Amino acid sequence: MANVLIPTDFSDNALNAAIYAVRLFGTNGNHFTVLNCYSMPHGRAGGFRNFDDMLAEDSAEGLVLFMEKLRDRLPEPVPAFETASEQGLLVDVIKRFEADQVPPDVIVQGTQGASGLKRILIGSNTAAVIMNSRTPVLAVPEEATFSAPRGIMLLEGGGRVEPSTLGLLVDLARANGSEVGIVHVKGPDNEDERTSATNLDEILGDIPHTRQTVAGSDVMMTLNELVDKNKADLVVAVHRRRGLFESLFKRSMTTRLVMNTRTPVLILHQP
Repeated sequence: MANVLIPTDFSDNALNAAIYAVRLFGTNGNHFTVLNCYSMPHGRAGGFRNFDDMLAEDSAEGLVLFMEKLRDRLPEPVPAFETASEQGLLVDVIKRFEADQVPPDVIVQGTQGASGLKRILIGSNTAAVIMNSRTPVLAVPEEATFSAPRGIMLLEGGGRVEPSTLGLLVDLARANGSEVGIVHVKGPDNEDERTSATNLDEILGDIPHTRQTVAGSDVMMTLNELVDKNKADLVVAVHRRRGLFESLFKRSMTTRLVMNTRTPVLILHQP
């Protein structure tokens, strides 16, 4: 059973991500929580009690309307959802959820596309969640339409991976009969690392998988082209504290990680 947390700001992007989450994980035994966070604007004094109550009311009403739209867009059987309206910043609220007795197994967030570009932008909220949570994060692009992930691209920068880190990937691959394309990303900071140093063959076992290496001065552009060429349904990246993908995320909150516009990206955290 998967415990799926779906943050929403009531946008079409968030609605698309929620639909994708339900269709990917399915309704059989899985639990879905739709979360909206609200907080006082910066600079407001703590005495604005009425304003705070108004924000709480707007959040609760927004969740009702959002859930109506979501249920209307889902095929039968529609799962039972739990909703949560929480005061605070999204990152802080997610940390509270992670401290629960039954923490989320995955966080699914929508991301907004850049007009006129075949890219998605992982914005400040999603980047902050990826950097500060220990839960896998699935970023679903604005233009993504669900298709079972038969082709999964796993990006790795060398070094061993804990089997538990790839648990969600293995589950998804087995459930969907996927083939995993392991892409060794040879960036400027990991030139001496070898794919042979990884234990991915052991973890993936009998799941069909292939290997290739990409390198270049613009790694992200190369990856984008590879996603398009291989028609990957899902991109998976292992987030290490000192690895290649840490350098991609370790930017200011206004920095965006650019990926392919139609392909969801699953970030798995290496303990």
